[in-house]
Amino acid sequence: MSFLSDQITQLKQAADNFIGRQIGLVQAKNSRSSASVPWYNTSSRFWAPMTIDPARWDQLFPYRLVVVDANTNQIVGGQSGNPTVKMISNEGNTIISFEPLGQQWVFRLPITPEQLSITDQYAINTSATLRGIIEEHSGLKFKMIQASGTMGVWPYRSSVTSPPGSPSVLQSLFGGTIEAATGVVSQFSRVLTAAQGGHPANKPKTNRPEQTDAGPTSTGYYHALALQQFIEQYAEAKKDPDNASWRLVFDIPKQNQSFVVTPMQYQWNQNAQKPTQINYAMQLKAWRRIDLTEKVSAVKPGIQALTPGILNRILNTINEARRLTSSAIDLIGAVRSDVERPLDVLRQSSLFVKDLAGVIVTACDLPFQIQRDYASAIKDSLNILANSISTTSSNPSVRSALSGIKASSALVEGLSLSSVANGQLGKNTATAQTINPQDNVFRQPERNFTLMDQVPVFSMSLNNAQLAAVDQVVEDARSITVDDLKTFRAVIQDLALQLSNNFGAGDAYFSQIYNRPTPVTRITPMTLDEYELLKALYDVMQSYDILTATTEVDDDQKQTNMEYVAGLAETAGIEFNLPNSKILAPVPFGLTIEQISARYLGDPQRWLEITTLNNLRDPYIDENGFQRPLLSNATGRQITISSIQEMYIGQRIVLRSTTQNPSARRILGIDRLSDTSFLLSLDGEPNLDNFITADGAYIQAYLPGTVNSQQKIFIPSDLAVPTEPNILVPTSVASDPLVGLSKVDWLLTDTGDIATNSFGDFRFAAGITNIVQALKLKISTPKGTILMHPEYGLGIRAGIMNSDVNVQDIYNSINKLIEEDPRFQGLDSLQISINGPVLSISMGVMLAGQNGVFPLNFELAA
Repeated sequence: MSFLSDQITQLKQAADNFIGRQIGLVQAKNSRSSASVPWYNTSSRFWAPMTIDPARWDQLFPYRLVVVDANTNQIVGGQSGNPTVKMISNEGNTIISFEPLGQQWVFRLPITPEQLSITDQYAINTSATLRGIIEEHSGLKFKMIQASGTMGVWPYRSSVTSPPGSPSVLQSLFGGTIEAATGVVSQFSRVLTAAQGGHPANKPKTNRPEQTDAGPTSTGYYHALALQQFIEQYAEAKKDPDNASWRLVFDIPKQNQSFVVTPMQYQWNQNAQKPTQINYAMQLKAWRRIDLTEKVSAVKPGIQALTPGILNRILNTINEARRLTSSAIDLIGAVRSDVERPLDVLRQSSLFVKDLAGVIVTACDLPFQIQRDYASAIKDSLNILANSISTTSSNPSVRSALSGIKASSALVEGLSLSSVANGQLGKNTATAQTINPQDNVFRQPERNFTLMDQVPVFSMSLNNAQLAAVDQVVEDARSITVDDLKTFRAVIQDLALQLSNNFGAGDAYFSQIYNRPTPVTRITPMTLDEYELLKALYDVMQSYDILTATTEVDDDQKQTNMEYVAGLAETAGIEFNLPNSKILAPVPFGLTIEQISARYLGDPQRWLEITTLNNLRDPYIDENGFQRPLLSNATGRQITISSIQEMYIGQRIVLRSTTQNPSARRILGIDRLSDTSFLLSLDGEPNLDNFITADGAYIQAYLPGTVNSQQKIFIPSDLAVPTEPNILVPTSVASDPLVGLSKVDWLLTDTGDIATNSFGDFRFAAGITNIVQALKLKISTPKGTILMHPEYGLGIRAGIMNSDVNVQDIYNSINKLIEEDPRFQGLDSLQISINGPVLSISMGVMLAGQNGVFPLNFELAA
């Protein structure tokens, strides 16, 4: 038995080594680390390098089609990652398994394809020029995948007659004895079978799929239809804007890579020779390689502050656009009549950013007419700076222009343009100067941006009037606001659309929707120069978006009411403190503004800070208000009164009568009917007909610029606030009274996806909607699932035992989540109950700076 023991030991060791290599415990020989390849540590957004696993050369892996959500990297209807893909150890067999479709968007090919073709299409253009061959590279464009094969008929069909098996070890050792015993048993079995009707002459029975453990879904017919439906229904589902983030992935674990693909064609084949065998062929266009096991990391929301680095990047972007548009003026003139408008917009934007970043101003930043008027001073500066410019600039057009300017200056003995024009060298020389082609750069400065950018304004010899004009240009640039920048962006966008239509790159549907001219149809594709020009313009638009994303530009330039009054108070010797923040507080009944200041600020003399912060005016406090009777019965939303003194559009009023409940409205319009009759148009429903003069109907209002105990007031505070500039609130939710407290977020669906309408536009959550959504996210998020905020959420997950739920821990977690959120003042009540697989949470939440309790109910189901 020693020989058998040695053989068994060797087989066991080989098996252990094989299993160890599969799970990574034993390193396979001759395997190379991915770090040894030349493209190691390179990055590509669409075609990242793949890791080659040499151990997979003779292993069988399943081919899969998977639909994943690009926002979460999760399988739609399932989980993230790639945990189910394992090596199939059935040697010499291409059948993996026949599994029916489930809730997840996953289809696994039950039989490996008979043919798989992957064709790489490279974005490389090779052209011959007078100076040789030029290759223009843009990497890999697409991978065209063609897969064909069969689903078989019924691969799990059992054989009618069992094939002969291989002899075991015992059969080899005791072959004769065992064979004799087996013969006796077989003879007895045949007699018994014949007695039961199973004579060998009878036709053998074949089981059907539904009679086996594999079931009816194990046929090739089912899986061929399932594959066709999988691709078809994915294409149909993509029409829904809610599924815009879905991606179809062709997963090839054999090659250790997964492709995001676009389905191009699916073909179903049957023939008369094998009518029950289904063959298929599909074509896919791959445009990205991804890792299904990659986790999506949360990106912390933030605001891109206008740091010097950001400003310099924006300035470089604008300068590049100015350089390209300067050389394409004739092309711009072919698509629009006002050529100088977009060029001047870029000039003003450049000067504005230079002033913010502290960069020196050059001649190209001056208006084009001033550049023409200052041509003499600019030429003198270029003569002085010619040597240094030639050393630092490699631009051939700049060097050529400098050479011409120096030659032209030498002809006029170094005199300035103005001196020659005044006749110091005679009329002939003055006349020759006007037609000198070397001086065209000063007559058309808009075409010579690169040259004009070499002349700092401080190097130019200017008189006082000229210096004052330059200072005024800089001051005008400093007064540019966010609204001005948005207008500039619209001009550049209009130019980009006009050029794209002219280049044949426009879209007819877009032009129809936005009422723009129909795009030009061009046979030849866009050139690189045209593409570069469009890219520069779109980069400038992105720079405008950075500048206008916040109010930082306006905040740095505009003086607030508090700052203005503080300056007046300082001049008059009155104490006035500029607050860091403000706190919303109720107005105490019966107190004057000085008494309110004493109560909240501890100093009655600081009442001026409160009135300035709240835009109040004398008498500041108005508890009684005033009343105006209606001259006639109200109609719809309109009423008539005798006087509009102390009344204004936007004022809040209350309609009252002896028979109707009070109705609060806001004035939308005031129309004068006569000197003693005025028509007020109010907001709200058109249901004011019940307010009639017979019931003594009247309106009650309060003096403008006053508050009362039914309102709240802002109190100056020294509490620090974030240094981030204010985000512009979307206009669709700006009117919500709680938007300042709740902030604005994306509106989510019940499943946690971003809500969009049928046009694909995002919806916003603001006010009480965002408050409820924020609480829902706190309760429904399992604790520890957000890497950047591991303490966020509850320590409850689906599937845990009820006995493992500690109600006190849940209470502490919810209380902590509420207290850490500045939008909430705290919990007023909290009730937690467990009913079977459902955890019910009822709470009363107090909002910061608000009165009352806000009730909420949540349910977490397993």
